[in-house]
Amino acid sequence: MIWRVVLWSLICWSPLAAAADELPPPQDDAARPQRAERRERLRRLGGQLFDALLPPEGTQPLDVEQLNRVLADLLAPLAGAQGYLESIELKLVPEATDLAADRAALRASALLRHSVWSPEPSRFVCTVGGRVEGIPEGLPAACVDAEGTLETEVLPLANFALARARDRLAVSAQRESGDGSPTFAQLAYDKLGRTGRITTLDELADVLIYLAGLQLQVINAQIESLHAALSEGPPEPQRSELVQRLQEARARRDRLFEVRPRIQRDEAGVAQSLTVSLSPTRLGMGMQVEQLELVVTERTVGLRAGMRMQQGIEWYLAVKPVVAATLVRLQSGDAALLDSLRAMRDQWQRRAQELLAPPADGER
Repeated sequence: MIWRVVLWSLICWSPLAAAADELPPPQDDAARPQRAERRERLRRLGGQLFDALLPPEGTQPLDVEQLNRVLADLLAPLAGAQGYLESIELKLVPEATDLAADRAALRASALLRHSVWSPEPSRFVCTVGGRVEGIPEGLPAACVDAEGTLETEVLPLANFALARARDRLAVSAQRESGDGSPTFAQLAYDKLGRTGRITTLDELADVLIYLAGLQLQVINAQIESLHAALSEGPPEPQRSELVQRLQEARARRDRLFEVRPRIQRDEAGVAQSLTVSLSPTRLGMGMQVEQLELVVTERTVGLRAGMRMQQGIEWYLAVKPVVAATLVRLQSGDAALLDSLRAMRDQWQRRAQELLAPPADGER
């Protein structure tokens, strides 16, 4: 609730107040005092909100070690409470966290005794780090790096994930395309329905590359259909709309080639690992993926990712005091905040139970 209030106050107050300062003088002199008074009220309201959220004078500074102890106590009831969860940890990395320097890193790990896809243990470890830094032009940019590893039986996990994917495609596969050609959802749903149980990494690679080919096939069919419609010489504005759709389809096709799958094989030609990487890609809105690599073996799934954002950093700078104040409240054992986090924890636990609890005998 606090976050909603702060964000809405920032959205409604800061841009309007700044814009009001840049406007030329109004023509109606009688309205000028009213606008100035209203602007001043908005500024006071924003200041009161931040004053209420910031820690009072004399409050202890952020102590990462103490904060990690509070997080450990908060998560402790999860370990052993359910049969599938052996341990869980969430903590800030002390040597990589300094809010004054605008950098922080969070590490999460979990050990499952068993899961919905396998009776064997699974281990997950992930570290996410973020920092704000300048670029040569002097503009701030946010950089986010992530690295994670899942140790599990990957082929049973793939069978579970593909079955869930087909269930999700069931509804969208019933929708028809505008030109009557098969949609990707229809083709993928049919393909997954024909796919038996995956038993090797080669079979998993076959399915994933086949699905990628279906995406390219569908987009090429759309481009061909749009070409045919344009060749008939439609009038405006239909022609402009078709040209726009053709450009968008070409952009979607081009993005597919930014994803590069590679299969590493042994001397006998048997797949040992599958690597999927994404070349540096601009996503728009000042966001760029600088690195994305997924490496899959029969026992592990590894992920490395890096992203850079150059828009929206002013929101971080505005909300940073509130984030720091919230963390200080948490390390100090604020009762209201801990109650809210415990409620969130219990909700996540119920959702995890539905996803990770082992199936009944004969369903695995």
